Amino acid sequence: MNETPWTPPRGLDAVFVRRALFVLGVIALALLFVKLKHVLLMLFAAVLVAVLLRAIADPLKARFKLHDRVAMAISVAVVLGVLTLAGVLFANAVSAQLEDLPRTLPQAWEQAKARLVGLPFGKEIVARAEALRAGETVQGGGMEAAKNAAEAARAFFKGLAGGLTDFILVLVGGVYLAIRPRRYRDGFLLLFPRGERPRIADAIDASGGALNRWLLGTLLSMLIIGVMIGLGLWAVGVPSPIALGILAGLGEFVPLLGPAITAVPGLLLALSMGPEAVLWALLVYIGVQQVESNFIVPLIQKRMVNLPPLLTIFSLVVFAALFGPLGVLFAVPLAVVIFVMVKILYVRDVLGEDTPIPGRDKPDSAR
Repeated sequence: MNETPWTPPRGLDAVFVRRALFVLGVIALALLFVKLKHVLLMLFAAVLVAVLLRAIADPLKARFKLHDRVAMAISVAVVLGVLTLAGVLFANAVSAQLEDLPRTLPQAWEQAKARLVGLPFGKEIVARAEALRAGETVQGGGMEAAKNAAEAARAFFKGLAGGLTDFILVLVGGVYLAIRPRRYRDGFLLLFPRGERPRIADAIDASGGALNRWLLGTLLSMLIIGVMIGLGLWAVGVPSPIALGILAGLGEFVPLLGPAITAVPGLLLALSMGPEAVLWALLVYIGVQQVESNFIVPLIQKRMVNLPPLLTIFSLVVFAALFGPLGVLFAVPLAVVIFVMVKILYVRDVLGEDTPIPGRDKPDSAR
């Protein structure tokens, strides 16, 4: 008995099948991206750690003719030493001030209420704020309060343990990436056709260089802003200036949004001292931001990466929608990588435009 080969039904051609499989593959990748978004963010955080370690190790290697592993060991020791020193200083000099924040902030709110009541629409503002605050407090008897407190404590320690685990994984992953970055880059390139690998390798190297420059510039800006805010608030007599300076420095990692959020505790603490202190504290925050915008940022961006302001704003919105609060934290470095990739792989290679590459060429504004 002769068997005839199977033929697809009429109208079902190979082109349609390939397109359908391609669409299904894109959908599957999108679903996988959604499921693994937290892991992907951790991987990107490890890349940032690796970039920081290489930024320290490479100059040491070139300047003192050290072996790569020796330079990397010094780099890791420097980073761990800075983290340890910061922790010790935080525990010795800042913890007492931070402990005062829960006591002084409620006092500041009570005094703020007393002043708001006398202003137009002040009663409505206070009523809404108190309603929100009441919604967050525990309602009911002591047993219910104890139960809710225990659940809150469990959630806190669970989140703390998860955050500590993620931090350790990111740190260890960053060290492994920094030790042999080309090994992982070349392994990633194997996923692409041979003819496309040089273009993609160039884009990866350029985005790594841009990320390196952005990270160094951001760390320098964080240090300068933190010191200036701390000294300014200390000079005008606002309580907890060291803690508020550290918060302001950390807030610089998230442009636009971070400085505004970290200014709120300082203004509330100043409010507890009276309207004049609030005015002085506000002048400190505004003055430092003006110095940053007009002097610090332009000076740093001459040698670092200059992202268009509109791109920075929308990157915060887009990555917050995709990844939540962690997306806001890593929005700008992710935007740096995507910005460089698009410039190289599309604007330059596909459209043929001679466009400057951030971190490799002069910033656009300087041309």
